[in-house]
Amino acid sequence: MESDDPRRKLLNFPFYVGKKWKDITYNYPFGDMMKKTRKATYDEDFKLEGVEEVVTATGTFKAYKIYFEHTNRKAGQSG
Repeated sequence: MESDDPRRKLLNFPFYVGKKWKDITYNYPFGDMMKKTRKATYDEDFKLEGVEEVVTATGTFKAYKIYFEHTNRKAGQSG
């Protein structure tokens, strides 16, 4: 099934430390969200960097640490 959700590939199983994957998404740039006149193309890069323990009020849990970079192709801006 095709999806235009910009986070559709945030999780890409099976997981293993060091795994890398990419996606291309299309969405409205922040300054154009209300007008919705033009969509931008974004490159998305992911890397599963490791497993860490996260301490919360309800206990300690193991969690995957995923690096995620979202780059606007036209503007060349990343985050």
